[in-house]
Parts: sequence; C-alpha cells; structure tokens
Amino acid sequence: MPSFAGRYLDEIALWCQKTHWPSLASLVVNGDTGVPGPGYARLHAGGVREWQQQVRRCIGFRGYPEKMP
Repeated sequence: MPSFAGRYLDEIALWCQKTHWPSLASLVVNGDTGVPGPGYARLHAGGVREWQQQVRRCIGFRGYPEKMP
C-alpha cells in the first residue's frame, strides 16, 4: 500500500466516528503482518489490542445504506 494511504484511512476513521459507525479502516491491514499499520492505534481506542473486535463490529454492522446519496 502506498505510504500516503494512512492519510485517507485517517479521514475515513474520523468520518466513521462522527457518524457513529464502526471504523471501515479496521478492515485495512498490512499485507506482510496481517494487522493494521502503526497509525491505526492513534485514532482507535484500544488500538490493535481491540482491533479484532472492531473488525467484527464493522462486518456485523447493519446500518450501512443500500445506496450512498
């Protein structure tokens, strides 16, 4: 993943926090390690330690609209 991707993931994470949605950024992992990059813990309470729970919340969330406006 290009090094600038973190900036966009931060924007997505902040938007999810504002809308009270689970963080879609939790679904993005480093291809070599299989876990989020170092910037993930900065914006997510619990950081990587609670990352798997955040992934489950994101996948199980039923509030996503069928169509984006």
